[in-house]
Parts: sequence; structure tokens; C-alpha cells
Amino acid sequence: MAEVGRRAAAAAAAAGVEASTAAAALPIAPPPPRRRAAARPPPPSAAFLPSLPPALLLLPADLLLLVLRLLPAAALAHAARTCRRLLALAHAAAAPLLAASPTAPRRGESLLSAYAFASAFASLPPPTLCAGQYHALWVVGAKLHASGGHAGSTHLLGLADGRRHAAFAPPAAASPLHRLQVTQVAAGARHALCLAASGEVWTFGHNDLGQLGRADADASREWPPAVAWRGGARLVAAGAFCSLLATRRGALLGFGSNAYGELRAAAPAVLRAAAPLCRRRALAAAAGRAHVVWLSPRGEAFARGRDTHAQCAGGGGRVALPARGVRVACGNNHSVALLEDGRVFAWGCDEAGQCGGGGGRVAAALRVGGVAVGVAAGYAHTLVLVEEEGGGGERWVVSLGWAKQGQCALRVRRRGLRQVAAGGCASFVEVEGEGGAPPRLLSCGGGAELCYAQCGQGEPRGGGWVCPPGWARREEQ
Repeated sequence: MAEVGRRAAAAAAAAGVEASTAAAALPIAPPPPRRRAAARPPPPSAAFLPSLPPALLLLPADLLLLVLRLLPAAALAHAARTCRRLLALAHAAAAPLLAASPTAPRRGESLLSAYAFASAFASLPPPTLCAGQYHALWVVGAKLHASGGHAGSTHLLGLADGRRHAAFAPPAAASPLHRLQVTQVAAGARHALCLAASGEVWTFGHNDLGQLGRADADASREWPPAVAWRGGARLVAAGAFCSLLATRRGALLGFGSNAYGELRAAAPAVLRAAAPLCRRRALAAAAGRAHVVWLSPRGEAFARGRDTHAQCAGGGGRVALPARGVRVACGNNHSVALLEDGRVFAWGCDEAGQCGGGGGRVAAALRVGGVAVGVAAGYAHTLVLVEEEGGGGERWVVSLGWAKQGQCALRVRRRGLRQVAAGGCASFVEVEGEGGAPPRLLSCGGGAELCYAQCGQGEPRGGGWVCPPGWARREEQ
């Protein structure tokens, strides 16, 4: 049997050699070129987000949905374009935020584009730091703290002690604000508003023009804290002599000075009770000396009031912006808008350079060297909080405008800068505490007409200050 096998193998080998020799002698046409297969999309991978490994795509839908809800808007949109399964889950991840957001999509807009806008608005913290002409308010751990005051002030700070404070102090036990859980604050020239967690709006300070929303009018005294609105509010804002609030349904109301129709057209010069400002809902609002700017739920900007310096973009009405707005701020005679893509535009008075050399009726872009994440406006200066491209890095403050009182001296660059605030001639930036420590404030500015006790003179104590000699600056613990 073994011999038979060897013979069969030898015969097969000889036949193979002969066949291959004969085939080599015959003219054989070259094989037709192969058609290149259509490029297939790469399999779902972690290219759209390094922190999402491909193995997570094998998770059940409910678990993967939880992961997608943690993604930023840009990563979520890229994930939706990568895989059909992720597309459906991305829509499901965006739905809860859109349902709870006060923003509204534009006509014909995709769900993910609307989610990007809502995400940009939700990423900005509520205003828990503000400054007026003579005082500043700061919320730490849902508790109100106030600083400043002037000679003869009694209830300007709402602390129930009738004293000026060189450092931020909480309300005294006798104050009704002592146990109040505060979520937002706003300051006018000589009055202030606090939004409680319950939705109530508290006001205190001067009420000579009805800016506290009370029927009493006595310019010779300051009024203690009291509730001005119980209907449930979502945001508060203050101008020099007026106050704004938006209800939880989005209706924008105002009370106070209406000398230029900034609160309501064809109305008395003083409104001592909350009156509707516009028929549309409001996403954000701000007020200056005699003008008001607000954003619709679709991010459109509108202005009303005095327009002597084009702070209402030429007569009031809609303000032309290249993208949707998420925040607005008003100075004495200029206006600023923060857009969803991180750009900042300003219009109005630019006599001191507070609009970056632009100004006028047409909103002009401010060059800030990064992505803006916050804006504030004082009497004649503008503050922009900027972070590096991509986020997660250092932040710095860009200051523009009048700087004779040192209000543009916040030249600090570091991690943990949260928000900025501007008073008449003072500037503030909140710094995140390290290792569980409470946040701190860096402040600068002041002046004879702006009695900020907390901006006193002295040498800087850390914080990366770069200030000209003699300017007011201080790091507040």
C-alpha cells in the first residue's frame, strides 16, 4: 500500500509540472482589473471622543444612553453622525435637556442643533455675583453676602445692621434674608434684587423711582428687604433705576423708571408694579441706565429705551447678530452680547473703548483671543471671561473701556475663574476654591463716586496681579 501511494504522488507531481509548462507556453490574457470596492464608513470607534472606548458601543441601550448624556454638544453631534444606533440614542439623550431648557429651536432646525444651543445656555452659571454703584452682592453656598455701602446707608446691603462693610458679610440674624436660600442676585445703582430658591423675588434699597416694585415712594430713605414678586421667577436683572424679572413661563416683567419707554411704551414714567415688557418670552435680560436688552428663547436680541448713543442699535427693536445669543450685559450707554459659539459683540457708546473700537448701531465683534464664557458691563467698561480653545484650560479676563479708576486691572490668568461682574467703576472675578475651600474674589477699581470699601488700597496678595502702582486692587478671601 505504501508503494502504491508513492507512485500516485509521483504521477500527480509529474502531471502538475507538465500542465504548468504547457500553460506557460500558451498566450494568456492578463486578468481584468479588479473594481475597487466603495469605501465603507469606518466602524464606530472612539475617534469622536477619546474618553469613549469602542467597547462601550456594545453596552445595552439604556447604559449607553447614560454615557451620551454626559457628552458635550459637539461630541454628541459627531457621535450621531458616526453610527445609526448612536443617532437614535443621541436624540434620546438630547430630549431631556431640551424639555427642561427655556430655549426654543428655530423653524426647521435639527434636534441636535437645538441641543447644542440649549447646552451652550445651560453651561453658563446663573449670576451669583453682581455690583452696583455703591454695593456688591455675592452668593456663596446659597447664602447672600454683601459689601460696600455709603455714608448714611441703612438697608442698601440688606444686612439689617446699617453699617458699611469693608469685606463681604452675611445678613444679620434680624434680617429676613438671614435664612433665605438665594440662587441669583442683581444690583442697580442704589438697589438690589435677590431670587430665592422658592421663586420669590426680594428687593431692598432705594425706591424713589419704583425700582423695588412697591407702592411707597420716599427718596430720603432706603427700604429693608421685602418680597416684590411671589408668582415664581426664573431670573432677575437690574438697571440703574429699574428692575427686571422673568417668570418660570418666560414672561418678562419690569418695574421702576420708564422715562424713555424702556419698560413699556405709552406708559407712565414710573412703574411701581410689575408690568409686561414684551409679548414674547425671555431667555436672558439686562438693563443699563435707561435701556433694556433681552434675548428671546431662540437667541434673538431685542432692545428698547434711550438710544442717544445707539445702545438700542438705532431706535430699538431687533438687534442683528451673526449667531444666537446666550447672555447679555448693559453698561451706562452700551450693550454686549455673548453668542453660543463663544464670540462677543458690542454696540452703542464707544467713547472710552468699551465696545472695542467699534460701537454704533451695528454690533461689532470684540477680539478676546479665545472662547468667551462670560460677559459683564460697568458704567463705561466691559469685562469678558475667556478660556482656551477646547475648554478645560486656563481662563483670563479681557477688560475694555474706561480705566482711570483701575477697573480694567483684572489681568489674571489661571484655572478656576468662574464668573465676572462689573459695577460703576469696579470689576470682580470669582475664583474657584482649591481642595474644597470656598471660592474667593479678585476685585479692582473704585473711586470717589463709587464707594467700594472692599476695593481698598494696598499691595496685592498673590493671585497673579499685574497692576500699575497706586491702582486699587485687593484679593478678597
